[in-house]
Amino acid sequence: MGVITCIFLIITIIIAFRIYKEKWCSPILLFSILWLLIVGGSLFQCYGMYATSPQTYFIVFLGVAGFVLGCRTSTNIPHRRIYRYVRPQTIEIRYDAAIALSLITIYYLIKRAIIVTGLFATGMSMADIRMNYSEYVIQNGFDGLIDNYIAHPFIFAILPIAIFSTITKPDSSKKSVILLILTFIIILLYSYCDGGRIIFAYIFFHLLLSYTLSKQKIRFTFAQKITWAVIFLLAIIIVIAISNARESTFTFGQTIYTYLCGCMPHLDYRLTSYDEQVYLFSGAFFKGIMEFPLFFAKNIGLLHEYPEWFIKTQETLDVSDFINIGSQNFNAFVSPFYYFYADFRHIGVFFGSAIYGFLSDRLYRQSIISNNLRYTIAYMVIAQTIFMSMVRWQFYNVVFVFSFLYIILFIKPKKSLYGNCDSTIFLTNTHS
Repeated sequence: MGVITCIFLIITIIIAFRIYKEKWCSPILLFSILWLLIVGGSLFQCYGMYATSPQTYFIVFLGVAGFVLGCRTSTNIPHRRIYRYVRPQTIEIRYDAAIALSLITIYYLIKRAIIVTGLFATGMSMADIRMNYSEYVIQNGFDGLIDNYIAHPFIFAILPIAIFSTITKPDSSKKSVILLILTFIIILLYSYCDGGRIIFAYIFFHLLLSYTLSKQKIRFTFAQKITWAVIFLLAIIIVIAISNARESTFTFGQTIYTYLCGCMPHLDYRLTSYDEQVYLFSGAFFKGIMEFPLFFAKNIGLLHEYPEWFIKTQETLDVSDFINIGSQNFNAFVSPFYYFYADFRHIGVFFGSAIYGFLSDRLYRQSIISNNLRYTIAYMVIAQTIFMSMVRWQFYNVVFVFSFLYIILFIKPKKSLYGNCDSTIFLTNTHS
């Protein structure tokens, strides 16, 4: 079944690239290429990784087929293209608000960094801190609220905003450069506190996305080339330092292979041990969206406790415990298919993935036919969820839901000198 899935993905990639002329960053190509690497790589069982059962490959096949169908359904539905006599509506970034929240986030992360440094002083490795003291570092109460609703979602929102605004130069203000520098400081602090290296991959990913999605020709000045070269060099040095701090015994190739393909045997174990009597009925799909309203209602006294379905969802989908996958112990990486399976089993995997693909492609088409920066940045965040879809259904976490609120907050329409002249003049439908 794994081979059949790979063949299906190869055919999808060829059709999307050769016939429909899709760019690499389109949802259908990005998702198909990623899962071809994941499924194809897992078939080789490198570094002693356990085999994946045909039943799990079949569930993955349903997921990728549903995602592809959702993308194609979206593409075949006409999109509204706006034509204007004057000029497109101008979009601007609220740099002052973004810089202010960047400083607040930096202050919070410095507090966390001090705690981590204290743990290092006791002789702990980064791996020990990540495994046993992550809750202690974040702490509870107010610090937990800051992490969940401000710092963490802000990081996911500000990274594409800072990179896109810097390399496309939407205005001549130096605030975009200041925001980029503050964003990189945030990334450095966050990686030090969390011990994670994936966030540096987001930098490269969003840089490529910005270059591809930009509607203007980008030419880097000498100063910009030097700036980005320094950022890349520092990122490489920090990744190496974090790897050493985590005392990893894996080679670079084994680390990449495990991150990419480890979700397959891990998903296989979780599905095998799943209680088939438990249905979550969309609880997994909507958990991240409902979390803050429920939290707010509980804290103002409208609810005495969280609903049973919410508690059941959290308990059922807890994948934080480590499972042996052959070459190492592994946790967390189970892909969105596990969450869709918990909702409605095989039907949930297919239709949940189809909805995911449809909405991703819809946002992508809107970003490339409009001049609205909100659509572009929002799609960059969605593309990041696709890029990391070997991990989880990202919207299970309230962090990603809140990142879209920050996109709305920091990107606003700018009043035109022509009043309402550049509002809609006439509309036509177009297939993209």
